[in-house]
Amino acid sequence: MMKLVFAQSIFYQACIHVVKSSIIIQYFRIFSSNTIILIACHILLFLVMGAATWGILGVVFMCLPVRKYWDIAIPGTCMDPHDHFLSSASIGIVLDFAIWVLPMPVIGRMQLPGRQKAWLMAVFGLGGFVCATSVLRLVLVWTAAEAGNVTKSGTAAVIWSSVEINVAIICASLLAMKPLFVRLFPRLMVATPTSYGETRQLRADSMGWRGLLGLGLSRGGAEGENSLASPVGTSVGSRDQGSWAGRST
Repeated sequence: MMKLVFAQSIFYQACIHVVKSSIIIQYFRIFSSNTIILIACHILLFLVMGAATWGILGVVFMCLPVRKYWDIAIPGTCMDPHDHFLSSASIGIVLDFAIWVLPMPVIGRMQLPGRQKAWLMAVFGLGGFVCATSVLRLVLVWTAAEAGNVTKSGTAAVIWSSVEINVAIICASLLAMKPLFVRLFPRLMVATPTSYGETRQLRADSMGWRGLLGLGLSRGGAEGENSLASPVGTSVGSRDQGSWAGRST
């Protein structure tokens, strides 16, 4: 059991901090014109790297020799695992909240259609769930450890660490998957245009999203974005173009 906890702790620390780093790197691309956000991202990235170093090396060298972590019969010394868990978990929770809250003021000021702003809020709302999972993991594991139930404490750590990592990966992937969801569910993700002007705005919003995420538009991609408008919106847009042409002549 302790071998499993040892391996899981190392993989957890590595995975969760890689995911946090990937989210911050996405912030670099999304908020590239905001100097304050960029400075904060650099600071957060540095702190995440430091937290990852402490989390991984703290587990590996918690006991000397290392094997004493799972075999208490071996002579050696160990630091208090509760202290390491509490410190690494607390640092992780603070970083989670900082990463989650950082873009909120900027998003609130963005001039986006209602559905796109709702999409962004949903993505970052899921980030709040990651923060809640981190807190729940700390509370459950610490409670079981204080009660002296090592098996329950280790089991809770494995389960909730896996939940936290998977939810964090989903959250980190949703922003880049937005163009895919637009293509699969255009009526849910994008408002249906009712005029030529709204059709142009729809295309501009779609291209703006791809540019915001650093995704280049190929010829096929541009045609795909243009096809997002519904048949009704396209026919209305064509009729509006014809009426404008008639007025100009």
